[in-house]
Amino acid sequence: MLFGDVVRENEGRDPMVSTTTTYNDLIAKLLLDILFTDINYLLCYRDLQGNNISVIFKTDFEDMATLHALQLSSNQIHTIERGAFKDLVAVEKLRLNNNQIRYLPDTLFSNMMNLRRL
Repeated sequence: MLFGDVVRENEGRDPMVSTTTTYNDLIAKLLLDILFTDINYLLCYRDLQGNNISVIFKTDFEDMATLHALQLSSNQIHTIERGAFKDLVAVEKLRLNNNQIRYLPDTLFSNMMNLRRL
């Protein structure tokens, strides 16, 4: 749909709807689409390196199915709860180095079918 098409669709319907309002609405929608695209991109990578994190709880990464890379290195992580990574189905790279992890639950990576680098 072109800008002119939007204006023509509104012709004759409501005299209170101006061309300017229609264009402004369209531009606002386009800007929101761009903003959410950028946010989605930023949410694909999470860098939590060096944040003194000590425990990863099973709810910490809920609803992050679009995440592709997770950087958790150089923290103080000693415990990762079972199920903490269950929603990270798209993660390809996970960095856990330079932590104090002594034990990993046996099913910790079971849903991470795209994991290529640990």
